[in-house]
Amino acid sequence: MVHRAVPEEATHEEQGVQNGPHLTSINPATEDVLGHVPLTDRSGLEAVLQGASETARLWGSLSLASRRIYLRRLRHVVIEEAEAIARLVAMEQGKPLPEAYATEILPVLALLKWLEREGIDYLAPPPLCAHDAHIGPQAHVRAL
Repeated sequence: MVHRAVPEEATHEEQGVQNGPHLTSINPATEDVLGHVPLTDRSGLEAVLQGASETARLWGSLSLASRRIYLRRLRHVVIEEAEAIARLVAMEQGKPLPEAYATEILPVLALLKWLEREGIDYLAPPPLCAHDAHIGPQAHVRAL
């Protein structure tokens, strides 16, 4: 996405923004204004980071089965919204629509499908080898 600072002499009404500093998103292929993105100051950034930290703790507290359900839901939302997402990507990056699908949508769907099927195993705690615990050479125990 291309962002350009809006000239200060433009009024907020002309900028399409309620108030405060912002960036303007421009389609690089047409130079059309796509929208305006408010800038976040330090206090706003701290709030965003706090929210992200809380979300990470929540995600970490979910069972692997619950994570799989959320990943499946996310994949279905991306499928349902693929056309809108691809069009937005194409406008923001100035690329053809098929390229937006090929470089943005399809890789995300493939990754989500892999995470849903096999990636969850990588999130599971590693197995404990009984040999490491000096119990015996053949026993393996999965941590809870």
